[in-house]
Amino acid sequence: MFERYSPLEKSLLDFYSQSLELKCFDPAGARKNAKEWLDEAIKDSKSQGMYRLPENLGDLVFRNEATDAKLAALVSPLRQRFLDLRQEAVREEDFRWWWNLNDIERRMMIKENGLSNMALYILLREKGESRVQAAATVKRAKPLFGATSASRAQGDDAPLPCELIDRVNQWVIKNVSDPEFMEAAAAATSFNAYVRERLRLGTLQ
Repeated sequence: MFERYSPLEKSLLDFYSQSLELKCFDPAGARKNAKEWLDEAIKDSKSQGMYRLPENLGDLVFRNEATDAKLAALVSPLRQRFLDLRQEAVREEDFRWWWNLNDIERRMMIKENGLSNMALYILLREKGESRVQAAATVKRAKPLFGATSASRAQGDDAPLPCELIDRVNQWVIKNVSDPEFMEAAAAATSFNAYVRERLRLGTLQ
Protein backbone atom coordinates (compact mmCIF):
# COMPACT_ATOMS: atom_id res chain seq x y z
CA MET A 1 0.00 0.00 0.00
CA PHE A 2 2.66 2.51 1.04
CA GLU A 3 5.47 2.70 -1.51
CA ARG A 4 7.62 5.04 0.55
CA TYR A 5 8.55 4.19 4.11
CA SER A 6 10.51 6.32 6.53
CA PRO A 7 13.89 4.95 7.68
CA LEU A 8 12.26 3.83 10.93
CA GLU A 9 9.43 2.09 9.08
CA LYS A 10 11.94 0.30 6.85
CA SER A 11 13.82 -0.93 9.92
CA LEU A 12 10.53 -2.12 11.46
CA LEU A 13 9.68 -3.99 8.27
CA ASP A 14 13.05 -5.76 8.38
CA PHE A 15 12.81 -6.48 12.10
CA TYR A 16 9.32 -7.96 12.01
CA SER A 17 10.05 -9.89 8.81
CA GLN A 18 12.88 -11.62 10.67
CA SER A 19 10.75 -12.07 13.77
CA LEU A 20 7.93 -13.70 11.82
CA GLU A 21 10.40 -15.92 9.97
CA LEU A 22 11.64 -17.20 13.32
CA LYS A 23 8.01 -18.03 14.17
CA CYS A 24 7.99 -20.61 11.36
CA PHE A 25 6.88 -18.38 8.48
CA ASP A 26 8.72 -18.90 5.20
CA PRO A 27 10.82 -15.83 4.26
CA ALA A 28 8.41 -14.60 1.58
CA GLY A 29 5.38 -15.13 3.83
CA ALA A 30 7.11 -13.40 6.74
CA ARG A 31 7.91 -10.36 4.61
CA LYS A 32 4.38 -10.26 3.22
CA ASN A 33 2.76 -10.44 6.66
CA ALA A 34 5.14 -7.86 8.15
CA LYS A 35 4.36 -5.49 5.28
CA GLU A 36 0.62 -5.95 5.80
CA TRP A 37 1.07 -5.20 9.52
CA LEU A 38 3.12 -2.10 8.75
CA ASP A 39 0.72 -0.77 6.13
CA GLU A 40 -2.22 -1.28 8.47
CA ALA A 41 -0.37 0.40 11.34
CA ILE A 42 0.47 3.42 9.18
CA LYS A 43 -3.06 3.67 7.84
CA ASP A 44 -4.62 3.48 11.32
CA SER A 45 -2.08 5.90 12.79
CA LYS A 46 -2.78 8.49 10.10
CA SER A 47 -6.56 8.08 10.26
CA GLN A 48 -6.50 8.52 14.04
CA GLY A 49 -4.29 11.61 13.86
CA MET A 50 -1.37 9.98 15.68
CA TYR A 51 1.14 9.57 12.86
CA ARG A 52 3.03 12.80 13.53
CA LEU A 53 3.01 12.78 17.31
CA PRO A 54 6.34 13.87 18.84
CA GLU A 55 8.52 10.86 19.60
CA ASN A 56 9.44 12.24 23.04
CA LEU A 57 5.79 12.41 24.03
CA GLY A 58 6.44 10.41 27.20
CA ASP A 59 8.99 12.98 28.38
CA LEU A 60 6.63 15.84 27.56
CA VAL A 61 3.96 14.37 29.83
CA PHE A 62 6.18 14.82 32.88
CA ARG A 63 7.44 18.31 32.10
CA ASN A 64 5.98 21.42 33.68
CA GLU A 65 2.64 22.61 32.37
CA ALA A 66 2.89 23.36 28.67
CA THR A 67 2.36 26.97 27.61
CA ASP A 68 1.61 25.93 24.02
CA ALA A 69 -2.13 25.25 23.71
CA LYS A 70 -1.73 22.43 21.17
CA LEU A 71 0.88 20.69 23.29
CA ALA A 72 -1.22 21.11 26.42
CA ALA A 73 -4.21 19.53 24.66
CA LEU A 74 -1.99 16.63 23.63
CA VAL A 75 -0.38 15.81 26.96
CA SER A 76 -3.28 16.53 29.30
CA PRO A 77 -5.18 13.28 28.54
CA LEU A 78 -1.92 11.33 28.87
CA ARG A 79 -1.24 12.85 32.28
CA GLN A 80 -4.66 11.67 33.39
CA ARG A 81 -3.99 8.24 31.89
CA PHE A 82 -0.79 7.96 33.89
CA LEU A 83 -2.63 8.86 37.09
CA ASP A 84 -5.28 6.24 36.30
CA LEU A 85 -2.67 3.58 35.52
CA ARG A 86 -0.86 4.02 38.81
CA GLN A 87 -3.44 1.63 40.26
CA GLU A 88 -2.00 -0.94 37.82
CA ALA A 89 1.49 -0.26 39.23
CA VAL A 90 2.60 1.49 36.03
CA ARG A 91 5.71 3.49 36.85
CA GLU A 92 6.87 6.76 35.37
CA GLU A 93 9.66 4.93 33.53
CA ASP A 94 7.14 2.46 32.06
CA PHE A 95 4.99 5.32 30.83
CA ARG A 96 7.91 7.28 29.42
CA TRP A 97 9.23 4.20 27.58
CA TRP A 98 5.91 3.44 25.86
CA TRP A 99 5.00 6.99 24.92
CA ASN A 100 8.51 7.90 23.76
CA LEU A 101 8.19 5.23 21.07
CA ASN A 102 7.04 6.13 17.60
CA ASP A 103 3.32 5.42 17.17
CA ILE A 104 4.07 2.82 14.47
CA GLU A 105 6.44 1.02 16.86
CA ARG A 106 3.69 0.85 19.46
CA ARG A 107 1.17 -0.55 17.00
CA MET A 108 3.59 -3.18 15.69
CA MET A 109 4.37 -4.39 19.21
CA ILE A 110 0.68 -4.89 19.94
CA LYS A 111 0.24 -6.82 16.70
CA GLU A 112 3.15 -9.13 17.54
CA ASN A 113 1.76 -9.79 21.02
CA GLY A 114 -1.55 -10.86 19.51
CA LEU A 115 0.16 -13.06 16.92
CA SER A 116 2.28 -14.78 19.55
CA ASN A 117 -0.82 -15.72 21.51
CA MET A 118 -2.65 -16.85 18.38
CA ALA A 119 0.32 -18.97 17.27
CA LEU A 120 0.26 -20.87 20.57
CA TYR A 121 -3.51 -21.33 20.28
CA ILE A 122 -3.17 -22.81 16.77
CA LEU A 123 -0.38 -25.13 17.94
CA LEU A 124 -2.50 -26.40 20.82
CA ARG A 125 -5.46 -26.98 18.53
CA GLU A 126 -3.24 -28.97 16.17
CA LYS A 127 -2.17 -31.09 19.15
CA GLY A 128 -5.80 -31.97 19.83
CA GLU A 129 -6.96 -29.49 22.44
CA SER A 130 -10.51 -28.21 22.08
CA ARG A 131 -11.14 -24.52 21.43
CA VAL A 132 -12.02 -23.98 25.07
CA GLN A 133 -8.97 -25.91 26.32
CA ALA A 134 -6.58 -24.13 23.96
CA ALA A 135 -7.94 -20.69 24.86
CA ALA A 136 -7.63 -21.47 28.57
CA THR A 137 -4.04 -22.70 28.13
CA VAL A 138 -3.02 -19.57 26.23
CA LYS A 139 -4.66 -17.37 28.85
CA ARG A 140 -2.54 -19.00 31.56
CA ALA A 141 0.67 -19.18 29.53
CA LYS A 142 1.07 -15.74 28.00
CA PRO A 143 0.42 -12.11 28.88
CA LEU A 144 -2.10 -10.15 26.83
CA PHE A 145 -1.81 -6.40 26.42
CA GLY A 146 -4.22 -3.85 25.01
CA ALA A 147 -7.46 -2.03 25.65
CA THR A 148 -9.73 -3.55 28.27
CA SER A 149 -12.72 -2.54 26.17
CA ALA A 150 -11.54 -4.82 23.36
CA SER A 151 -11.60 -7.96 25.52
CA ARG A 152 -14.25 -10.03 27.25
CA ALA A 153 -11.90 -10.63 30.17
CA GLN A 154 -12.56 -8.56 33.27
CA GLY A 155 -10.82 -7.74 36.53
CA ASP A 156 -7.36 -9.22 36.98
CA ASP A 157 -7.80 -11.28 33.79
CA ALA A 158 -8.28 -8.16 31.65
CA PRO A 159 -5.57 -7.07 29.20
CA LEU A 160 -2.58 -5.38 30.79
CA PRO A 161 -1.73 -1.77 29.96
CA CYS A 162 0.64 -1.57 27.00
CA GLU A 163 2.91 0.62 29.11
CA LEU A 164 3.91 -2.58 30.96
CA ILE A 165 4.99 -4.55 27.87
CA ASP A 166 8.73 -4.06 28.31
CA ARG A 167 8.84 -4.63 32.07
CA VAL A 168 6.63 -7.72 31.93
CA ASN A 169 8.50 -9.21 28.98
CA GLN A 170 11.87 -8.71 30.69
CA TRP A 171 10.49 -10.31 33.85
CA VAL A 172 9.17 -13.30 31.89
CA ILE A 173 12.50 -13.79 30.07
CA LYS A 174 14.31 -13.72 33.41
CA ASN A 175 12.03 -16.28 35.06
CA VAL A 176 10.62 -18.50 32.30
CA SER A 177 13.14 -21.30 32.96
CA ASP A 178 12.06 -21.51 36.61
CA PRO A 179 9.51 -24.36 37.03
CA GLU A 180 8.01 -22.72 40.13
CA PHE A 181 7.38 -19.53 38.15
CA MET A 182 5.49 -21.39 35.42
CA GLU A 183 3.55 -23.49 37.94
CA ALA A 184 2.44 -20.39 39.83
CA ALA A 185 1.36 -18.72 36.60
CA ALA A 186 -0.57 -21.82 35.52
CA ALA A 187 -2.35 -21.94 38.88
CA ALA A 188 -3.73 -18.41 38.48
CA THR A 189 -6.95 -17.67 36.61
CA SER A 190 -4.77 -16.17 33.86
CA PHE A 191 -1.19 -15.08 33.26
CA ASN A 192 -2.43 -11.49 33.51
CA ALA A 193 -3.90 -12.22 36.94
CA TYR A 194 -0.54 -13.63 38.03
CA VAL A 195 1.22 -10.50 36.73
CA ARG A 196 -1.17 -8.27 38.65
CA GLU A 197 -0.63 -10.29 41.82
CA ARG A 198 3.14 -9.86 41.46
CA LEU A 199 2.72 -6.16 40.78
CA ARG A 200 0.64 -5.68 43.93
CA LEU A 201 3.27 -7.53 45.96
CA GLY A 202 6.01 -5.40 44.44
CA THR A 203 7.97 -8.44 43.21
CA LEU A 204 7.74 -7.68 39.49
CA GLN A 205 10.73 -5.41 38.95
